Amino acid sequence: MHLVDGPFKKLIGGWKFTPLQPEACRIEFQLDFEFTNKLIELAFGRIFKELASNMVQAFTVRAKEVYRAG
Repeated sequence: MHLVDGPFKKLIGGWKFTPLQPEACRIEFQLDFEFTNKLIELAFGRIFKELASNMVQAFTVRAKEVYRAG
C-alpha cells in the first residue's frame, strides 16, 4: 500500500503472513505514516494508529469465523 493522495506526507503499509503451523499463521500489519501538517498529526495520529490496530483485530476475528466454519 502506497500513498496516492490525501492528508499524508507519507503512507506506506502492508500485511505480512508468517506460517506457524499447517493451520495457523502470524498476521502483522505494518503502517508507516506522516501527515502533511503537524497539527493534523497531533489531532489524528493516535486515532489513526488505533484504527490500524482495529483492522488487525477485525481481520483476525473474521478469519476465525471463516476458517472454523470450514
